[in-house]
Amino acid sequence: MIKMDYGDAEHRKKLEETFVALLDDADERQKTWGKLRKRLYNLKNEFKMLLPTQLKKLMILPYTKLAEIYDTYATLRLAEKDDLHLALKELFSYTKEKGGRFNALSDSIIDFFKNKNNGFDIHTCHYCDMTYINYFQYEEVTKSGKRRGIRTQFDLDHVLDKGRCPLVALSLYNLVPTCPTCNGPHIKGKRVMDVNLNQRQKLSPTSNLYDFDNQVKIWLRPKIERITNMDFLKHMDDYELDFDTLSDADYDKEIDFFYLKERYNYHKCEALRLAELKVKYTSSKIIEMARIICNTGKGEQNEPIPFANMIIEQIRRDIFGLEFSNEHHRSFHKLRKDILDFNDGE
Repeated sequence: MIKMDYGDAEHRKKLEETFVALLDDADERQKTWGKLRKRLYNLKNEFKMLLPTQLKKLMILPYTKLAEIYDTYATLRLAEKDDLHLALKELFSYTKEKGGRFNALSDSIIDFFKNKNNGFDIHTCHYCDMTYINYFQYEEVTKSGKRRGIRTQFDLDHVLDKGRCPLVALSLYNLVPTCPTCNGPHIKGKRVMDVNLNQRQKLSPTSNLYDFDNQVKIWLRPKIERITNMDFLKHMDDYELDFDTLSDADYDKEIDFFYLKERYNYHKCEALRLAELKVKYTSSKIIEMARIICNTGKGEQNEPIPFANMIIEQIRRDIFGLEFSNEHHRSFHKLRKDILDFNDGE
């Protein structure tokens, strides 16, 4: 739902340089990669075009390329205990493989996302925008003295399952900060989205093709023919939250996969509250409130004075709070933005 922000081209380049520098035993891993890559070539000719010769290059491939690699690897149908599959899991060891030669990189990668210098804007889950995720500094007293550190309150999910395709386990653009609910066994877990390659390349917050914010709109759908235009909260059962995907139906796959419609409807009272505010405080009423504050009447001036325009915007901000939601990274920001869409003649 929330597209990952890697900054401009210059910042992205620095990010990639910092990320690949996390690779320990780089020379030894590269030697192993050369041998395993040739074995993959023999199994599937397409790998010659997809797999870079340098392991570090694979770590920073665009997500669209990773999706191709993932789908191609999946067609091999290697068993979990296949020696090539196990060798690749050892090489791309995100977590420590039992008896493996290479160290796990999970801790250093998580630290990479926590490092403020890298500029990641981590506040709410990138899959659902419902749950706050963050990292915080702590201080505790131990026998040896005070200890300071940073603790993580988010999961780092592999969009493309690393268990099914170890090749993508250490790739920057396959990693998304998420909440434990979305990444847990009851939502994503080991499930795989049932999509074709074109859809897979698009449906990830790390993809340059991802455009959930513009292609999907959250709206209140009446469940009955005759509805009231006031006291929305008193008629909650007459409405449900829905996701309009008419602009691009592929996003239905993501919405269904993460049960977004069902989970959002649990919080539909927030949307109904905002809808009620829109009815109570129309643009004309807000303008009238600004005129009263500025002590100007309709007869004196047809259009609000410049100062009144500032008051109008301030009143709107105070009543609806969308700017506050954006600036202070509140959850359900897209829900608020879509419900408070003022491009409707209001």
